Amino acid sequence: MEVIKGINLTGETVVNNSMVESDVIRVTVEGTLRGFRTVGSPRYMEDGTVELDVEVSLAGKILGVLLPPTGSKQVEYEGKEIPSNPSGSYTGMIVDCRGLGVQYALSPRLLNESGEEVYGPDWVDRDTATEKGITQYGTQESEFASRVGNNPLKVKGMRAAGTNNCDVIVSNADAVVLSSTDENLLFMDQCKVAFLVD
Repeated sequence: MEVIKGINLTGETVVNNSMVESDVIRVTVEGTLRGFRTVGSPRYMEDGTVELDVEVSLAGKILGVLLPPTGSKQVEYEGKEIPSNPSGSYTGMIVDCRGLGVQYALSPRLLNESGEEVYGPDWVDRDTATEKGITQYGTQESEFASRVGNNPLKVKGMRAAGTNNCDVIVSNADAVVLSSTDENLLFMDQCKVAFLVD
């Protein structure tokens, strides 16, 4: 439980902040943790203690109650004429965060140079984010193939942002591409975004 409480939820908060604010969130997280899976064998220590490795998925119920409201930006585009432009469209996005000191979070954001969210909770479908997470982290581009497809947009992050260094600033030029076509809005809605980290 202490490990879960310390996980970065957003660039500004940790999971414990949400658990303190809401009994529903606390009860859901605690209940889900009871369903942990043991990994490996117990290790019996000389001092009489036992070490046990356990595993629990954060996707599903936990993310479902922890994620902030989602999809409000996508709603703004409903009914608007957004060009379909396969030559300027992508199947997903890889953000190169290497060397920026970016920290993992359950709900990270990409921001433009003015600090406006250009990808994150406001841009995603809640059900998809609950099951897949808002982004995938990895140290090799090859890890992202199934998530970002065969033609991902590749951008270089400029710097980490937020109190917890979980958000990433990208150039305004890269930010504009994200909402420029219907196909790009779709890959954001479906959380087809990955962060390449050290």
